[in-house]
Amino acid sequence: MRELSHHKELEALKRQMINFITMVTVIASRIIIVVVTILSSSRSLGGNDS
Repeated sequence: MRELSHHKELEALKRQMINFITMVTVIASRIIIVVVTILSSSRSLGGNDS
């Protein structure tokens, strides 16, 4: 019985880790998109000035 509960805890931990990694990946990709957008827009603005 103890082994079963321990296995369930491991499964729950795995699921939490996967959820956490997924969330971090989504946030990171959004940040990258925002940074790229800002960089490209500022670059085009600088090009228009000069």
